[in-house]
Amino acid sequence: MKTKVLLLIAFAATAALAEDITLKWVPSGISPKTGYYKPVRAELSKDKPAFVTRVPEGVASPAFATLLLGPKDKPATVTLLIDDRDDGPSKLWLDSNANGDLTDDPPTNWSSRKSASTTTWSGAGQVTIDYGAEKRTLGLNIYRFDKNDPNRKSLASTVLYYRDYGLSGDVMIGDKSFKALLSDDTSRGDFTGNDGDAVA
Repeated sequence: MKTKVLLLIAFAATAALAEDITLKWVPSGISPKTGYYKPVRAELSKDKPAFVTRVPEGVASPAFATLLLGPKDKPATVTLLIDDRDDGPSKLWLDSNANGDLTDDPPTNWSSRKSASTTTWSGAGQVTIDYGAEKRTLGLNIYRFDKNDPNRKSLASTVLYYRDYGLSGDVMIGDKSFKALLSDDTSRGDFTGNDGDAVA
């Protein structure tokens, strides 16, 4: 990871020298290319947010989280819902169109991995956000540790997620072309480094 960070710093330092930078939006698949991720914590609550208008039927034990995604000046409020039941498999919903309705979105991937005494859930989903006149789709990888795991009590009411989107393309420096990635390690869909967080 240190090598990748140094390469990103070197890219930032030489970007001013670049004669041509061509980066295109990639909605998913960036995480494996970077080789690392920085998870973001979102607290779960049993209380339905006021802006959520509809939830799926049959949710036995709802746990909601709120994500702010998109440009800094106009982020979208996105709801994540987990059916946190003990008597059956957990399920995940993501408000992919950020309209407050959790019943009109594509299904998410959400699967379990069991060890001797705990179960970890992981999956992925996508959210489409307005960036001015343009729309961009942001892929997110999502996971949750077993809420009953005694070794992870601090994460009992937490879901974690990280970016799978970004910008990819080429940078010309002199007569040489270099492959480049722009990664949003804040997982906010905003590449300006808001709130003092570094964006690699």
